Amino acid sequence: MILLALLQLFACALPPQPEEGEVLTLSFCPEGLPCALVADGQSLITVEGCVPDTVELVADDLSLSLVTSGGAWIDGAQSSLTVPLGPDRCARPALTAPTHGPDLLIEGSLAEVGVSASALLTPASFGGLALTPSPAILNTQSPNLIVLTVNAWGEDGASVSEGSLAAVTVQDSEGSDVVVTPSERLLDTDGEATFTVTSAGGLTELTLRVVLSAPAWEGVSRPANLSEDLTLSGG
Repeated sequence: MILLALLQLFACALPPQPEEGEVLTLSFCPEGLPCALVADGQSLITVEGCVPDTVELVADDLSLSLVTSGGAWIDGAQSSLTVPLGPDRCARPALTAPTHGPDLLIEGSLAEVGVSASALLTPASFGGLALTPSPAILNTQSPNLIVLTVNAWGEDGASVSEGSLAAVTVQDSEGSDVVVTPSERLLDTDGEATFTVTSAGGLTELTLRVVLSAPAWEGVSRPANLSEDLTLSGG
C-alpha cells in the first residue's frame, strides 16, 4: 500500500507533457519574405518552421522535414524537403504555388515531433486571352465548320487555376443559324480549350463572345471574369 501511494504521488508530481505545437511551430507567410497565396503556378509562398526558445535542443544540427500537398519547393524538390534550422532555430523555405486549390497543406516533422498547417489559396486572376479560329474566313455559300481555340493566361504570365472555365456564345450571325459545341469547357493545364462552331448554311458575318470565369472555391474571393468578342467575315 505504501509503494502504491508513493507511485501515485510521483505521478501527480510529473510535469505535463508539452503539446506538439509548443515544441515545433509551422506557419505561412513570415513577415518580410515573399508570400502570395494564389493558385497561379508562379507565386512564391514562404513557410516558417520554428522551435521556440523555451524548448531545449538535443542537438545542434537538427533538420526540419516538410511535405506539401501542392506546388514545388524552389530548390528543385517536389513534394518533400529537408532543411536545417538556422541560428534563430527556424527554417523558412519557399515553394511555388500550385494551380489547384483552395487548400494548401504543409506537414512538418522534427525529431519525431509532427505538426501541420494549412492555408486557403485564391484563384488566379486572368491576365489575357487569345482567340484563334480555323479557318478565319467564313464561307458565304456553304455550311461552315470552324475550330475555335481559346488560350488564356494569368497576370504577368502566370498560369490560370485548375477549374477555370471558358464559355462561348453567339452574339450575331448573318446568313444562317450557328451552333457552338460544347458551349463551355474547362481550360486545360496550359490554359487552352477548343470549340467547334458550325452553321447550317453560308455566313456573311459572325460574332462570338468568349467569357473566362475562375473556379468558385468556398471561403475565398473570386476574381473578375474576362471576356472578348471575335468577329469573322465572309471572303
